[in-house]
Amino acid sequence: MVRVLTWRLVYQLIGALAALVFGTLTARWLGPHDKGLVSLTALIAFMVSLIGALGVNESVAFLRNRRGFTAAEVHVGLAALTLGWGGALALATTVVLRLWGGRLWHTDFPLWLAVATGALVLLRLWFSLGKSQLLAEGRYGVVNTLDVGFVLVPLLLLFPLVHYRGHTVLAVTASTVLAALAVAAPLLPLTHAYRGVVHWTRLRTLAVETLRYSLLTFARVSGATLVYRVNVFIVGALLNLRNVGWYAVALMLSEALLKIPDAVTWLLAPRVARAEVGTVNSMTARYLRWTLLASFVLALGLAAVTPWLIPRLLTASYAPAVRPALLLLPGGLCACVYQLLSASLTGQGRVRDTLAPTWIGVVVMVVFNLYAIPRWGLTGAAVTASLTYALTAGLQTWSYCRATGAGVGELFLPQPVDGIVLRAGLRALRSHV
Repeated sequence: MVRVLTWRLVYQLIGALAALVFGTLTARWLGPHDKGLVSLTALIAFMVSLIGALGVNESVAFLRNRRGFTAAEVHVGLAALTLGWGGALALATTVVLRLWGGRLWHTDFPLWLAVATGALVLLRLWFSLGKSQLLAEGRYGVVNTLDVGFVLVPLLLLFPLVHYRGHTVLAVTASTVLAALAVAAPLLPLTHAYRGVVHWTRLRTLAVETLRYSLLTFARVSGATLVYRVNVFIVGALLNLRNVGWYAVALMLSEALLKIPDAVTWLLAPRVARAEVGTVNSMTARYLRWTLLASFVLALGLAAVTPWLIPRLLTASYAPAVRPALLLLPGGLCACVYQLLSASLTGQGRVRDTLAPTWIGVVVMVVFNLYAIPRWGLTGAAVTASLTYALTAGLQTWSYCRATGAGVGELFLPQPVDGIVLRAGLRALRSHV
């Protein structure tokens, strides 16, 4: 377990650095307005593909480990969802952006950009669903490599495309779409072994079971993503794309905090799904305490360097992003709590206990942003986000304790096992020095 988590953290670090370099270069080359346009289209593709997944990607491990469906049955179901539903969503995204994008975000979307965004919807959905099956089958190393490739390959393609097309939105968008295709395509041979003869009656049963569980996970995941991202859409609608560019940079730096809980929850949910009931709370609490500690240390470092880093790394035109980035850091720590507790509940099959905290957070985020952004701009957006993350974390803690019987002290206060783990880790470190 420790080795798997360590490698996941290493891959997350590589991916985070690649994403940071990609975001930094595109911000410098494009300027705040075009950076805002690129960030907005990427976010649209991400949100639509997330909605298109219907939570199925979150439920595959549960269906395989707790419901006994075969790998071949899952594979056929995922392929049908990708081709049918994913294709329809890609087309719909293209049409909506082309016809109504200008009314929503104060800028016209050329046909090529609308088509590219639709293609990215389909590729992201294909990648997400295919990866979920590999993860359910325990192929952690392969999934780690694919995740890194999804952020590293765009960076590798960016340089030749910029050399050919210049520092343009077209070059950056092309690098993203081509990279998504290059990373998703290997899923075909990787999942080849899961193909087989599947009876229609089993597929129908799979569909019913999947929707019964995945629609709950869909409500949680889509709600959680809206909590983190809906203010970007509101900034674009109420302000302009320059502000979207500044806010995207602030998010890029502050959400470095989420790389640690992202790595931990990736492992925690399937482990909880397989664990004995009596060990789940202690396992969750241990992961939560150590994740919070590591994230707090990282937050201190980011708070120290951000005011110096942004103007020098991205030019003075991005100075308005400094204050939002700092104001988002406390919210990032609260988001760690929400992510780990909701992942644990999902792994236990208690998705319903994550819904109320999540969607209360969405409503509060939208209402507060509609009030704060017109009055205080990006500062209002960042403060609203951090307060909403804190509220969501508090509600999720209460919901977790009520559902599982765990105590708040058990979750957050140091326990004797922490000292044992720390001493073992130090001994292992000394043995390798």
